[in-house]
Amino acid sequence: QSDLQYFIRPHVSVLNQMVPSETMVQLDCSDIGLQQFQFWVVDELGNADFVVVNVEVQDNMQRCPGSRGVAISGYLKMPTGEPLQNIDVFLNGNEKSTQTDSSGFYQFVDLEAGRDYEITPFKNDFADEGVSTWDAVLMNKHILNVEPLDSPYDLVSADVNKTGNISTLDIVALRKVILHVENEFPANTSWRFIDATHQFNSLRPLKEQFKEGFVFEDVRTDIENVDFIGVKVGDISGSLARAIGGRTIGDDLVFEIKKEENGISWVQLNEAIQLDGFQLSLNAGSAQFEFIEGTINSNHISERKNEVLISWVNTSEVHFPKGEKLFGIKSLSGNAQLNSTLEAEAYAADAMRPIKLQAHSAKAEFELLQNRPNPFERSTRINFRLPEMMQAELRITNLSGKVVKRIKGNFKSGMNQILISKNDLPTAGVYFYQLETPQFTATKKMILL
Repeated sequence: QSDLQYFIRPHVSVLNQMVPSETMVQLDCSDIGLQQFQFWVVDELGNADFVVVNVEVQDNMQRCPGSRGVAISGYLKMPTGEPLQNIDVFLNGNEKSTQTDSSGFYQFVDLEAGRDYEITPFKNDFADEGVSTWDAVLMNKHILNVEPLDSPYDLVSADVNKTGNISTLDIVALRKVILHVENEFPANTSWRFIDATHQFNSLRPLKEQFKEGFVFEDVRTDIENVDFIGVKVGDISGSLARAIGGRTIGDDLVFEIKKEENGISWVQLNEAIQLDGFQLSLNAGSAQFEFIEGTINSNHISERKNEVLISWVNTSEVHFPKGEKLFGIKSLSGNAQLNSTLEAEAYAADAMRPIKLQAHSAKAEFELLQNRPNPFERSTRINFRLPEMMQAELRITNLSGKVVKRIKGNFKSGMNQILISKNDLPTAGVYFYQLETPQFTATKKMILL
């Protein structure tokens, strides 16, 4: 066998019986596919014969132009333009999936040309992400036509139960998620993804037919800009895109705890106010407790071990007097305390007011509160509490100690408020404000931008 010789050449015709002289062939990208070769053997006497061999040439390393297949790509963003990261995007159901990167970009590559493809983003976890009772307040204002929602994406977000209209049933569904009664929306996903090219142009955008996925037929070239707008269901305020959901931060709202001889600790308002709503969570003091209905009934709460969660919306625009009993807790031991399961916050006059619990006192104390907002551009409010009606003076000084504003008068017992405008101060900068009464003096700092 050592005297045998081997030769090879492309197979063109069996009529060519001449022994080739080539011992190798070189292939390039133009040869991809099925090729035929004559494989010759010649012995020492010159006898020769060949066999036709089928060879399939492949570009496994994808080095040849146009051999990688087709690609489909796009971006997922919020209505405000912020990119959505780590969102699952599916191709043809569960055939293949990918996730968006930090810029909201996704792509599928090396897809077989000539096939049909369907692109669908999907996210249905963390339904409570970005939602609060403030969103339920906004929904209620829309239902009452007090402040109608004007963004089609806000309307999609508010349609919690996905019926195509917004009603109190959507508020109920949202409340169940806020109170951790449900961990998902029963008739909806936590996110909806809308064709970014869709132009809402009707007065009833929820009745429009908008795409939440794309189908492409017979794809033979790359397809780009398959973009979606992601809408977080229930997050009408856009808190995921804005740190405080577009709200103004107001003064603390004090909820007093008044313990009675029958063992019930009543939570009541420390001031007269028209509340749009509030939420809080508190430890009831022991694993054995009873929730007592006041203004708030049991439809707005959930109970978990020694914890009570409350999410309440004022659907009738009632103005509450000071001392209004919101609810009571009857516990065998301990005192009710706020915890962090829900942010303790109330909503009034389009401002969010952090809720502060304090024991009821028959006599108020002196207190000078931090101005809100601070820093400020146009105006700010300075609140202070007096134990009884008395004369007091508020002085505002600059860093050099010069008095630039002086307000003096008789003020009521309890909480008082003074509004300071930027026009009351000469220039932007740091100022000190001091409250002085015959028995009490306190100073705090504020900043005008």
